[in-house]
Amino acid sequence: MHILLHTPFVMFLLAFLGSPAAAQTNGKLEIPKSIQVEHAAIHKTLVEATRVQGPVGAAAKELAEALHYHFEREEGVALPRLGVLAPLAGGVPLPEE
Repeated sequence: MHILLHTPFVMFLLAFLGSPAAAQTNGKLEIPKSIQVEHAAIHKTLVEATRVQGPVGAAAKELAEALHYHFEREEGVALPRLGVLAPLAGGVPLPEE
């Protein structure tokens, strides 16, 4: 297992997800910053598309409605769990929960 922590993939994860210490605030896992930025960009693009007149805007509004619950659940449940990757790869103890 120790060898796995030095693989190029893990090194990539550390670079992509940020430092192990930055993944926790008050003992809680946070969504990695890179994923927060990407998610915000996707949301911004979708909101901009909803403002377009005609069929594109109408389709974007339908898509936004369909994805609303998905985005909320993803940000509340799935994405924070990705915050565990950098601490694990960096050997930082995880909070007890």
